[in-house]
Amino acid sequence: MIPMLASQLKQETDWRVIHCEVLMDQSHTDTDETFGNIQIVSKNGVSICFGFTSCKNKEIEMDEIRILNSDNIEICVHEDDGGEVIPAAYDIADQTNWRKIAINTKYEKVRRKVKSISFNLDNEADILHFAQSQKDFSNWVKDKILEEIR
Repeated sequence: MIPMLASQLKQETDWRVIHCEVLMDQSHTDTDETFGNIQIVSKNGVSICFGFTSCKNKEIEMDEIRILNSDNIEICVHEDDGGEVIPAAYDIADQTNWRKIAINTKYEKVRRKVKSISFNLDNEADILHFAQSQKDFSNWVKDKILEEIR
């Protein structure tokens, strides 16, 4: 880990969300919660990474945050800074549109539909195993895949 001052982090510019993924949604849990990860990067390659939790009422909260320098080495609190680099990272993240992107990703995953299914007959065994092992596929999709390869 490399120490960094909050003032150094605040000097970074052009923060943007480059990665958003929904890891677990209502189809994986018995709750109304969705879990995922966000990565925000500055112009110079400094990253702020954190998980998020979302509920059905669209309330979305940041989980623990990590800061990485441009060489992907984790940043820690500088002893002369009084721990201000972490709150600065939360402030920077809040200035981006990460919540909107996370909510859109969450609902995009829920609305996704399979339009057509076709397979090479040589791959039927792999497809059958794949279809049966997918937790986030609906039963309808699994049934369509199984119909196609029979």
